[in-house]
Amino acid sequence: MDGSFVKLVSDLRLSLSMDGILMPIVRLRDWIKLKPKEFMILAYDNILYHEIIPEDQPVSAEYIIQ
Repeated sequence: MDGSFVKLVSDLRLSLSMDGILMPIVRLRDWIKLKPKEFMILAYDNILYHEIIPEDQPVSAEYIIQ
């Protein structure tokens, strides 16, 4: 990825911190247990969101962050 989403992630983390969720972790392809189009958003090892994107749907950092 080209890094264009860094500000979006920073803004999202700030917004979530207002709700008491600090430093959520996005698990993508860096976790061997996940399928190629699967991702999770975790906070303190609790899964906040989990999705497997259909094969025919494109994947982007903006989609995952939203």
